[in-house]
Amino acid sequence: MKYFPKITIVTVTYNAEQYLEQTIQSVLSQDYPNLEYIIIDGGSTDRTVEIIKRYEANLMYWISEPDGGMYHALQKGFEKATGDIMAWLNADDMYHAKALFNIANIFTALPTVQWLTGMNTLFDEQGRTVLVRRPHQRSWYDMFLTPQLHIQQESTFWRRKLWEKAGGKVDTSLKYAGDFELWLRFFKHTRLFEVDTLIGGFRVREGQLSRLHQQEYGDECEYALQREREKLSFFDQCHLKTIQKIKLEIQNQGLTKDSIEKKEMSIREIAQYPLKIIFDFQKKEFILQGEVMSQIDELQHRMKTNHKNLGEYLHYLKNDHFFYPEVVIDVGVAFGTGEIYEVFPESTIVLVEPLEECSHYLDAIANRYEDVHIYKVAAAKKSQKLSFFVHPDLVGSSLYQESEGDVTDGECREVDAERLDVLCVEHVTGSRKVFLKIDVQGAELDVLAGYEKLLKNTEVIVLEVSLHPFFKHGPQLHEVIAYMHTKGYVVHGIFGFLHRPLDGALAQVDVAFVKQNGQFRQFSQFATSDQRGLLNQVMCSSKNNHHQFASNYSKIAFQQNFNALIHHIQELGALNASYLIYGHGAVGRTIQALIPDKIIAFIDQKSNELAKEIKKGGVYNPSNLSNIPFDKIIISVLGREEEIEHYLTQTLHVNQEKIIRLSV
Repeated sequence: MKYFPKITIVTVTYNAEQYLEQTIQSVLSQDYPNLEYIIIDGGSTDRTVEIIKRYEANLMYWISEPDGGMYHALQKGFEKATGDIMAWLNADDMYHAKALFNIANIFTALPTVQWLTGMNTLFDEQGRTVLVRRPHQRSWYDMFLTPQLHIQQESTFWRRKLWEKAGGKVDTSLKYAGDFELWLRFFKHTRLFEVDTLIGGFRVREGQLSRLHQQEYGDECEYALQREREKLSFFDQCHLKTIQKIKLEIQNQGLTKDSIEKKEMSIREIAQYPLKIIFDFQKKEFILQGEVMSQIDELQHRMKTNHKNLGEYLHYLKNDHFFYPEVVIDVGVAFGTGEIYEVFPESTIVLVEPLEECSHYLDAIANRYEDVHIYKVAAAKKSQKLSFFVHPDLVGSSLYQESEGDVTDGECREVDAERLDVLCVEHVTGSRKVFLKIDVQGAELDVLAGYEKLLKNTEVIVLEVSLHPFFKHGPQLHEVIAYMHTKGYVVHGIFGFLHRPLDGALAQVDVAFVKQNGQFRQFSQFATSDQRGLLNQVMCSSKNNHHQFASNYSKIAFQQNFNALIHHIQELGALNASYLIYGHGAVGRTIQALIPDKIIAFIDQKSNELAKEIKKGGVYNPSNLSNIPFDKIIISVLGREEEIEHYLTQTLHVNQEKIIRLSV
């Protein structure tokens, strides 16, 4: 290393003569050239001060005086600290050899890492390493759900910038769990990275305060968590409930391994665990595992993101922008907008639909979700009775007549109408965020005119809009965009394209509007500097280099996918199950070659062979699947999994639990 960032270590001690010298030596024997070591003693009456004096030439600062406890002493030490990287080590714990060099290397090479923790280590009373294990994967949500799985403080380091962002202090009101409370504050700003290397360790010994006061430590953790619970955003409350629900499903149900993997993947997506730090033996430095691949994948995903429908757009809002509205308002419900309720199940759901024919659909939604409110009226500019034109299919019903003439208008009936802001005022209180969806066949501006008082709470509005004058006096797309602009909203997404049968022209679209100066419009640039660097790497290099890079990337991606495929197949082979393979191409034949004893036969719609007498390895049409005894079906046609799964479950009525998608 050419540059050694300053590392500050603080050790607090009180009457610790038995182990203090080993602790000090574990720090100083690192021979790290830019070390700032501080010792704060609480006025010890044993040989502690004598031991400290032996090493005072190597200390930046030390003092021995009465203090208010461990965290009060620790705060005194950190107030003297000037290091770029910080940590503390208690007076009976130790660092592993060259740990500080590893820490410096990681923080210098990886600017995205703000804090990290290493392998968990336990020492015995003689200083022997008696246990080494990987740390528990931790996120901010895990701190609430499994607070008993601790982050090992002795192996944890952080940047000064993060320390300052988190308040620049430890909570001196706590006696035992000040580390836990500090980690909670760190998690508010960034994720915790893990590295598979030895950094520090905890000494297990008789009479240890941390062991004698485990109950008090747990009580203080709960106290710190309760303070945070009172400040939780609705978004975080919903995510916590979701993770808790998924974990209970994994524990309480007899799920297949495939189902468990899917649910665990859902938890990882919500928790957003960072990449692991590993040592690259070729480069001889620490790197983030798969960092370039991950960054390029994310970049390409963002640039190619195509929200084809409302559901995909809502997932994008939730996962990329951390948006979770307290209130969802669905105007023009008809048979229901299931994708909204499924993505935001914890929201208050307000359903506005005037048609009595839709009542049982509204009731079904109310029975499925916790907080649903139904209003069987039309949303309009003002409270009144209005003519409503009911189409045979119900979904085309409208307050407006169609341009084609009376023959297309359907039955005219009188309905009650009400301003939407009057209907919803009791649900949209204070600063509650709202997602509003309006699908009213030409009456969009009428609904919005009756909603103006609640616009201030509404972050996202999705409107189904026509591109042609289908409804008499109804607005077209350009008019809706102009109106929304006067209210401070701009277009954020367009999806749900519907073409008319007359000539194939685009007829209607769903348009998502967001506040012009709201949370979704904070940035005006096309990309970050890091993203532009990746774009240059991928797109702007010389032709040969570009092809070489693309080729190398493809090879790495293929190898990773191929390895994942083989691993998944081998796991299936270890189960006590017999399989049918849907599709008999290269992947299907590979599965058969790897686990031949487990494969009964292949099925494929292209086959004309009906399953009468089953020959091992034969290819049969799945139409009479009931004649074939099997435990599970493996879909081997990569890229068509959804289509095939839909065919198996909907047409052939195969139980979802019997279908296996390959994890590639």
